[in-house]
Amino acid sequence: MNIRVKIYKFNNRSFVSLINNNYCPVCPYVSNYINIRLSGLGFNTRVAYINEIKFLLTYFSGLADPINIVQRVQEGVFLKRGEFNAFVSAAKFTSDSKFSNVVNVKHFTDKTLENAIHATNVSNACVKAHTVKGRIKRLRLFLEYLYEQIHADFIAPEGVKQRYEHLNKALKDEQANIRDFDDVCVEFNHSVIPSNIFFKLLEIIHPKSPNNPFKHSKQRNYLIIALFLETGLRRGAIAKLKIEHCKFWGSFDEITITRSPDDKSDPRLHRPSQKTKAHKSYVSHGLMHLIKTYIETIRASFPAAEAHEMVFIAEMNTKGSIGKPISLASINSIFKTLSKKLDFTIHPHLLRHKWNELFTEAAEERGLSNEEMDKLRKYAMGWSRTSVMARVYNEFKDIETIREIQKSRQQQIVNAGYNRYE
Repeated sequence: MNIRVKIYKFNNRSFVSLINNNYCPVCPYVSNYINIRLSGLGFNTRVAYINEIKFLLTYFSGLADPINIVQRVQEGVFLKRGEFNAFVSAAKFTSDSKFSNVVNVKHFTDKTLENAIHATNVSNACVKAHTVKGRIKRLRLFLEYLYEQIHADFIAPEGVKQRYEHLNKALKDEQANIRDFDDVCVEFNHSVIPSNIFFKLLEIIHPKSPNNPFKHSKQRNYLIIALFLETGLRRGAIAKLKIEHCKFWGSFDEITITRSPDDKSDPRLHRPSQKTKAHKSYVSHGLMHLIKTYIETIRASFPAAEAHEMVFIAEMNTKGSIGKPISLASINSIFKTLSKKLDFTIHPHLLRHKWNELFTEAAEERGLSNEEMDKLRKYAMGWSRTSVMARVYNEFKDIETIREIQKSRQQQIVNAGYNRYE
C-alpha cells in the first residue's frame, strides 16, 4: 500500500491526513485517531505523530504476509512475539534501508551491534534513538486507541485482555530500553561523548565542584560515575556490588563481578542482574580508598545499611528506602540530572562505550595487536570467549595486562578532572 501524508487547508485552518493511491483516507480508524485523539495537539506535533503512523502502517502492509492491525485487534490476536521483534528491529532503520525490510533485517544482539559499529552501511541506515522510541510509542498508543474503540462496549474475553496487556507492557519496556541505540550507531570515527562534554562531566561530578548539580548524595554519585568511567561495568553490576567483592587489601585495586540472578540477600523487589559472565575488574588506588571511606563513614551512618552487603545505598527516605540498596531507577536519575546539566544525554551504557573507546586508545599506545586487544576486551567486559583460535596468553597474563592498561587510562582520567579538588 502506498501511503502518503496529505496536508491541506480548510477555512484557513491546516489539516493533515493519511491517504492511499486513490486519494482516500487509508482507514476510518486512522482518520478518527488523527482527527479526534490527536486534535488537541499542535500542528507540527500532529504531523510528526502522523508520520509515525505512516511508518507502522507502511511496514505492516508491506510484509510478504501483510498484517491488518485493525483486523488483528478486532480478532483479539494483536501481534505475535516474532512479529513484534521484527517491527522493533525495522523501527531502528531508515524506511528506505534494506535493513528495515522484515525479510532482510538482521536482528542484532547488543554484542553484534557493538561489533557492527564499524560497518558504514549499518551506521548510515540507523535512525536516532528518539525516532525509534517514537515509532514504538505510536504503535503502542494506536493499539491502545483501537482496543478502546473496538472492545470498550463489552467486557473483552480474558485471553484477549491478557494478550493486549502483555503486548502493551512489551512495547513500553522496549521503548524504555531503546536509549542505547544511538551509541551503537555512532560512526566509528566519532567519539560517543565529545571531548568538551566528557571533560565537563569529569569536572562537575566531583563533590567539591561548584558546578555539581546534586543537592544530596554527592559523594555516592561521584563514586558511581567514577566506577563507570574506570571499569566500563554495566549498571546492574554496580547496583549489586557488595562490600565483600572489593579487595581492600594487597593490591587494593580489584573488584569481583559475580552473576547471582536470584540473590536471596538482595532485599530489592526489582533485583539488578549482571548480564555478562563473572570476572575481575580493576580500579585506581585512589578510587578504591574513596569507596572504602564511603563505606566506613557515610554508609555506616545509616542503620538500615547493616542489614545488607550492597555498597551503594539510598540516602533519602523515599518510600522508606533510606539505607537500603540503591535502585536502578535512582542510578537512572543520577544520569538524568547530569544530562540536564551537560545539555547532553548520557546514560550507563554510553559510558560503557566510552570506556571501550578509551581502552582502545590505551591498548594502541601499548602497541597491542587487534587480536590481543579483542581478547583482552572480552575479558574486561565479561564477554564469553567465542573465538576458536588458540589463546595467546593465559588468564593470568590477561589480568596483568588489563590491570596495567586500566591504570594507564585511569591516571589520565584522574589527572584530567574528577579528582582535581582533592
